[in-house]
Amino acid sequence: MFNRTTRREIATIAYSANNMVTTQLTGVTGRIRSLYLVVEGSLLVSTAGTNYLQTRNPGTLIPSLTLRLNNSQVLKQGAFNDWRDRAYCFTKTPAQTAVAAKTAATYPFISRITWPFVTPLGGKPTDTILQLGPNDRLDLDVSWGSEEDIIASSTSQSFSVAPTLTVVAEMEAYIRPDPANGVAGTPDPIGIYKEQTTEWNIGASAVSNWQNATLIVAPNLEYHSIILVEEDAVANTGRALVSTITDITLQTQGGGYVSQPYGLVEGLDNQTWYNERRRLVDSVATGIYPVTFQPDNEGRITYNLDTTGLDDARFHLTIGDPGTNGFLRVLTQTIERFG
Repeated sequence: MFNRTTRREIATIAYSANNMVTTQLTGVTGRIRSLYLVVEGSLLVSTAGTNYLQTRNPGTLIPSLTLRLNNSQVLKQGAFNDWRDRAYCFTKTPAQTAVAAKTAATYPFISRITWPFVTPLGGKPTDTILQLGPNDRLDLDVSWGSEEDIIASSTSQSFSVAPTLTVVAEMEAYIRPDPANGVAGTPDPIGIYKEQTTEWNIGASAVSNWQNATLIVAPNLEYHSIILVEEDAVANTGRALVSTITDITLQTQGGGYVSQPYGLVEGLDNQTWYNERRRLVDSVATGIYPVTFQPDNEGRITYNLDTTGLDDARFHLTIGDPGTNGFLRVLTQTIERFG
């Protein structure tokens, strides 16, 4: 039995260029509060040439991550950088060492993200802690890119230190109830906190009343928050964050009624108010539009957007010209209540 809360390294996943690597996460017991993921390595550019530095490296090296419970439930799904965008909304963006130049040299890099299971901003965050039974298993799918996802079009680069992805678990013990001795035990969670990403192509033109960004609706499914991330796919240098969303409305329909649980809000106002709320000193984050239903540290389950009984939920957006080829990534944070 470990102490009430502990952290433990549970996996180190080796790099495999342009391949998906699946790893069973062993050594996790009791209740998982969070998983911490660290990607690091070192890139050698031996000859300077026509190289193109990828804008959001080194997270671009991992375009897809999926965490599965018992090979059936998807708990986390998205790109590595999606959780850096989430971190801005709930804590702060973690420091990282990116590859910042493309001349001939060796460039160490490291970046970190957090996968929470306790509810961000929650008044009782352990309501959604991931409580594992003795027969439960977790599997992590990591899709690796290649050197091209850090510096593109270079024929003279290689990893001098092969990248790895390290996984650290923050866990706490489960205390069994013992009424005879006055031990109440650890309260069971009431649901699971999940994070997933869906992407839509906007194109290269301004659009009004754009309604493609739909949300899943289902019994016992609640939205804790939704984060809109706008990117432009720039030739050679990859995705860059841009801010051209001017109006945001979230509309729901169910039981013969149509309502707007969020909006109409101007895009820049949405960003500015949220930045003030988070009390950040690095100004508004380009391309990130948080739609949250929880106040700071007062969050209640009842504040979530409950989709039970809804037939449809979607955003109505007005978007300016995003540039070369715009994309909207919708990062959803949901709680699935146990029936």
